[in-house]
Amino acid sequence: MKIKVHYTFLILLNISILCGLFNDILAVFLIILLHELGHLIFLKYYKRETESLTIFPYGGIIKYQSDKNTFLYEDFLISIGGIIINVILFFILFFTARGTLLYKYNIEIMLFNILPIFPLDGGRALEIFLGKILKFRYSLLATFLISILFIIVLFFINILTSNLLIFTLVLLYLILENYQAFKDRELRYYHFLLNKLLHPNDKLKNKEIKNPNNLIKQFYKGVNNVIGKSNKKIKESQILKKYFNSFKR
Repeated sequence: MKIKVHYTFLILLNISILCGLFNDILAVFLIILLHELGHLIFLKYYKRETESLTIFPYGGIIKYQSDKNTFLYEDFLISIGGIIINVILFFILFFTARGTLLYKYNIEIMLFNILPIFPLDGGRALEIFLGKILKFRYSLLATFLISILFIIVLFFINILTSNLLIFTLVLLYLILENYQAFKDRELRYYHFLLNKLLHPNDKLKNKEIKNPNNLIKQFYKGVNNVIGKSNKKIKESQILKKYFNSFKR
């Protein structure tokens, strides 16, 4: 796994050193590492491949195998793994080191990552929640729209409160991440379909697709999609094989 430090964190580091706030940036870095450790624990437990970890001022972003054909609760626990560590730290620090820099920045990083903005923890958890009630394609679009809405709100709050330039840079980065995710949503959807074809999972519950039109775009995540009931049902594996075989012609 590659570990990278984003330029916004390096800017914050230099500003902190110049302003005599080295202890602050050290506390932030330690909290970020512990936060990301929470994600890595669940990623390791559920045997997910990890590509990279990028350190930002507000936390880190781990690129990993996110659309595996498995239970949604696995993705959910991976997405909130860092927040779980933050909550544990909150109670430990509350009773042992309340008022310290570690206590302060742990709360700030935890609250920021809870925001429903992709690719923050809250945004990933939102996508999984929406995937429970919406077709996967629609959950990707809905997550993008909600993320952009919250980023706009944060921009106005940032302007009204005259926050640091670094926060503006972080918000701009989040816009770029969401724009890229929006552009790649169809590619991600078909990658999700391919994972379903190559890695079938009989342990997942069946979910009936009621609309027979354009079946390939109606798949849900975390279930086995079927058409019809009882002995007449058509399994998702049959639909997927037919679909991907059509590209061979």
